[in-house]
Amino acid sequence: TIQRLARAREEVAVVDDQSGSPTWARMIAEATAVVLAELRAPARREVLSGAQRCRIYHMTCAGETSWYGFATEIIGRMRREQEGGRLATLRPIPTAQYATKAVRPRYSVLSNIRIERELGVVLPRWEDALDLCFGVEIACRSDGV
Repeated sequence: TIQRLARAREEVAVVDDQSGSPTWARMIAEATAVVLAELRAPARREVLSGAQRCRIYHMTCAGETSWYGFATEIIGRMRREQEGGRLATLRPIPTAQYATKAVRPRYSVLSNIRIERELGVVLPRWEDALDLCFGVEIACRSDGV
C-alpha cells in the first residue's frame, strides 16, 4: 500500500504513535516449515512434552517500529532503487487523526522468547526481512514474472 501511495500522491500521512514488528508472511511461512520439521523429527518429539507441542508461540520479526517508521524505510528503499520519478513525502500523524473503524493497540510488539528457547526458531529483524522482500520484488520484475 505504501509503495502504491508513494507513487500516486504528493504526501502520505502515516500513524506514528503505534508500534509493532512488521513481519513479512514469507518469514512466517519459512519459520513454520522449520517448526513442523522439528516437531516431526523423532529425536525432537521425545524432547518436547505434549504441552510444548500444543502451546501457542508468537512468531514475528525481531525489532519494532511505528507505522511511520516502517513507511519511511519502505520509501527509503524505493528511492535507492528507482532511477527516476517522484515519491510522496511522508507526514507523521497521531492515531486520532487517522480515520478508521478498526481499533488498534498503540503497542503490539510480541515476545518470541518462547519459540526461540523451546524450538530454536529465530526470525530476522524486520529491516532484514524488508530487504529480502524488496530483493524478491526486484528479481520478479526483472524476470518479467
